[in-house]
Amino acid sequence: MDPLESSALEIGQLAAALEAEANYDRVWLPPEPWWESLVKDQETFTAAIRRQVLRGTKWSRSSVVDARKPGHGTRPISVMSADARVLYRAIVSALVPEDERPDRSAEGYANFVLQPIRAAFENESAPIHLADSKYSHVLVTDIAAFYQYIDHGILRDEFDLAGKDIKLVDGLIGLLADLQGRSFGIPQRSQPSDWVSEIYAARVERWAIREGFDVWRYSDDFRVGCLTYSDALRAIESLSRATRDCGLALNDQKTATPTFWTYLNRNAGVEVDDLAMEIDPSDVEAAVSSEYVPEDDDQAIAEASAVIDHLWDPETDEEPVGEDDWDLRTLTPEQHRAVRRALSTLTRFADPTALPLLASLLAYQPALTHLVIGYAKAMAAVDAPVRPFFDVAVTKVSLNEWQKAWIAYGIRACAVRLTSRSSTTLWLLSLLNARPDSLPAAEAAVTLSAANLVSFHTIESLFLSVSADFSAWYLQAIANLRELGKVSAQQAGALRPLSPLAHSILR
Repeated sequence: MDPLESSALEIGQLAAALEAEANYDRVWLPPEPWWESLVKDQETFTAAIRRQVLRGTKWSRSSVVDARKPGHGTRPISVMSADARVLYRAIVSALVPEDERPDRSAEGYANFVLQPIRAAFENESAPIHLADSKYSHVLVTDIAAFYQYIDHGILRDEFDLAGKDIKLVDGLIGLLADLQGRSFGIPQRSQPSDWVSEIYAARVERWAIREGFDVWRYSDDFRVGCLTYSDALRAIESLSRATRDCGLALNDQKTATPTFWTYLNRNAGVEVDDLAMEIDPSDVEAAVSSEYVPEDDDQAIAEASAVIDHLWDPETDEEPVGEDDWDLRTLTPEQHRAVRRALSTLTRFADPTALPLLASLLAYQPALTHLVIGYAKAMAAVDAPVRPFFDVAVTKVSLNEWQKAWIAYGIRACAVRLTSRSSTTLWLLSLLNARPDSLPAAEAAVTLSAANLVSFHTIESLFLSVSADFSAWYLQAIANLRELGKVSAQQAGALRPLSPLAHSILR
């Protein structure tokens, strides 16, 4: 990244970006324990970022951890160092003001799904005759690996067309090139990236609109209202050309052309079995635009528990699977969503219904790992026995790096008692020794230090060897050891001058 001087990147703006990043829940990654220290020492930390920006800094390529998706897929999540994240947010915040940022709420998505249904009828105030729909089909599609292949040159052009600050645009492109290590791609699962991607996806949307289609978009998801099946096929070709023009491609596996009737049945929450049927538009809107809310807490818990009771656990249940049972190994997308919602509900109420299934949920539905750990944390808070779950998780379940990081965090968050020779401790130490420059090892370092089961000299040597993306965790581990009296003030003081990050975390 070349030197950059801009009034949008003064200390005040960087401090605001620091606080916003510290308060942002990344959902897919464990909560990072060191943001509070950076906010408390924000003057020093942001001044250091400011100097790097003025001088010009070659930012290191961002590390990536692969979160599991339902099935066998993964979603890459950028880790990024704290200072890079703050700078990225500050630049994008200046380029994309609040009134230009997309609505990525559940309500926003529900409204997007509803749009083709609303537009299909001329008069929404009267009962809808389904046979009067002007659309015969609705094209449903999205862009494959959207964030990974956003072209920086095209992105620069879009910002230029929007009249954005040239210096900031060039600064953003330079920062992205450093973080990605190439001329395409933006950090995934980052709020500023959501704002940046909107500008890019709008280019594809404009193309389809110019070709005469009724188009609706939510991020990289598209819906197109089509008068005939031939129009639906033409819409696919149009969007394919538009995405190719941007260096992208439609997701073939998620491209479909359901009839309008089928689309309504799948998305409106109403059963339609006759095109002559009348339905009230307000009923359709309510079904799509809002989540179902139980009448009271007891009902919410009962419905969530009923979903968990549907699950057939291959580890404990005998064959065969009953007609009403859901095989935990092969949940459909709808069943997976139902289990996800149920687990969130039971977490909110700290209800123990799902506790016996926790290890099997981790093993057979790995995409739920972050929710499983959240549930275990809620159970530990009410003194439910969660240690057996972690014992099974670290000894019997095959885990990817993302899951290992969550388990390492969960052991700490659930205050699982560790001893020097326990299987859980040995597993954490194996993470630390296997690949220190990784998220699982970084989380393990913090957890082991909190339990006083790792030495200062071990953590110090690892801190000096890992990339900037993971150094904050090792500094937090040293801070933990210092609180336990295992690191002297002199030792901590000797580390503080090494970096602004060390200065803030080891204050």
